[in-house]
Amino acid sequence: MSAEAVGLNLTGPMSATHQDAFTMSVKVRLSDDSEVDPTEEISWESLTPNATISEGGEVQVLGEGEVSIKATMGELTGEWSLNASCSYPEPTGENFNTALAHNTVVPPLEWSQAFRAKNSSETSLSLRDVYCKASFNWVSTINLLVTAGWCPACPDYLTAVANMNPELKEAGGLLIYVDVQDYDYAPADSEFANEHLSALLGSTEGYFVGDLNSQPVPRFFGQSPAIEAFPDSYVIRRRDMMVLTSQNLNRESGMIPFVDVALDPEQDWSSFEPPPPPPFESICEEGDDEASEPNDTIEMPGLLTEGVSNAGVCNENPDFFRIETEGEWTLTIEFNHNQSDLDLYQVDEANPDEALQASNGTTNTETLSGTGPATLVVVSYTRTSTLYTITLETSEPAMGGAEGGAEGGAMGGAEGGAEGGAMGGAEG
Repeated sequence: MSAEAVGLNLTGPMSATHQDAFTMSVKVRLSDDSEVDPTEEISWESLTPNATISEGGEVQVLGEGEVSIKATMGELTGEWSLNASCSYPEPTGENFNTALAHNTVVPPLEWSQAFRAKNSSETSLSLRDVYCKASFNWVSTINLLVTAGWCPACPDYLTAVANMNPELKEAGGLLIYVDVQDYDYAPADSEFANEHLSALLGSTEGYFVGDLNSQPVPRFFGQSPAIEAFPDSYVIRRRDMMVLTSQNLNRESGMIPFVDVALDPEQDWSSFEPPPPPPFESICEEGDDEASEPNDTIEMPGLLTEGVSNAGVCNENPDFFRIETEGEWTLTIEFNHNQSDLDLYQVDEANPDEALQASNGTTNTETLSGTGPATLVVVSYTRTSTLYTITLETSEPAMGGAEGGAEGGAMGGAEGGAEGGAMGGAEG
């Protein structure tokens, strides 16, 4: 009596890591424990989310944990499984890589207390899980946004990054907002980060964490020599946890193109060109510009006289002005800050790129004062059009008391002597 087919025997590797790929083999198991090649097509199925398998039996491990594969041929079935391991890349650089240098491995930072930015629900978060777990396979880059509660420049920066969603998430960019300090410059914990950042950003993508809760090195970012100013950002490639770029490396180039980096994390992003500015749109009508136009260069400044005059940022060039008084002066410009953020500078004629003094606040006015002739320039920081008024107040230098007294005494003495001599001669 011949042996009957009773099942399928599957064979795979003895071990695998969370990113491995391999091909399964299958034999038909007979009732006498012998094996023969299958005579029909095999259908394959992955029984766990940690792996996928193709029609040809090629397995792709997606994350650490159990990998279980099932094969079917007619009424015959067989299963195979193993536990895929994951070893986080060894951190490079000095002092557990607090320097966060380009092309070094970021340490396996973790936060036992973290908050989901979508709904402020509490959770835990670790870079090891992001690297190893199948649930993070949608991630191509990890974006660490380093901020502080007291930082005046951070809200606009963080809001701009948050507004890159949903494109950034669709490209594979994971956002982790790290509050390093609170409103009083004290180390910030995750409770503060959630309160501060959820109030600022509302419901958004990513996680909120406090640097005080960073492990295995508490205050990892607060101790980092790389953090020279807030805000800062570090983009990590998930495939090998390498630092691809940082805001600190590229402050002159503008904001990191987070979406582009997530779409192509294999490119060299250590430096990048700033994006081209949008086309300038003027709101000016005929006659809105200052009468001294063109005054777009330091060689052709508009001459200012005392009083109030109207002007406009009607193109993308700065407006240069000249004050010729020898006395004290105060110049004020008034504008709509919601339309354009105008800044006022006094510059050196020999070196116009050097500001002798500046007024660059965040209100509807900017004011500078000085003495003697001066060249000033009005610049739109936001590169947007607006109308503005210029008010120039001057005071001519008063003649000094000592100088006037001496001059008067000398004149009086001379005049008196001459007069006395003439009178004496006539009387005699």
